[in-house]
Order: sequence, then C-alpha cells, then structure tokens
Amino acid sequence: TLPQFDSLVSSLEERSMDPDENVRVKVCEAISDIAIKAPFLIPKSLLQALSNRCIDQVNYLSNFLVSYRALERLFHFL
Repeated sequence: TLPQFDSLVSSLEERSMDPDENVRVKVCEAISDIAIKAPFLIPKSLLQALSNRCIDQVNYLSNFLVSYRALERLFHFL
C-alpha cells in the first residue's frame, strides 16, 4: 500500500479512540466513505480498532450513537 494511505489508516485508528464523540463519528464517516468507493482498501486492523471502541462499556450510550451512525452510513451504499 501507499505510505500516505498507511498514515491515514494509522490516524483513523488513533482517532477512533478519541474521547470526543464527534471525532469518533467523523472517523466512522471517513471509514464508510472509503468503503463506498473501495471497500477492499479497509484493513481489518481499522475495523478492529473501531469495533473495540464501540464495545467499550464505559460510554455505552455514546458508543451506541457512533455504532448507529456508522451502520447507517455503511448500509446507505448497499
């Protein structure tokens, strides 16, 4: 893969753990935008980072919103 894309993936993984819900929502939107155009580019590590954040029980309601928005955007293109 391109070094720039590896850097983008790394940044998205890091930002998926951001305490700010709005940042996590933007990460979900970015991942879904990539998935719409080229789903083969989404590495398993990025999906794992996102799912790890979504199952965090400390911020259950916040994570529910992030999960809902991510699924909503991903299903939009199906």
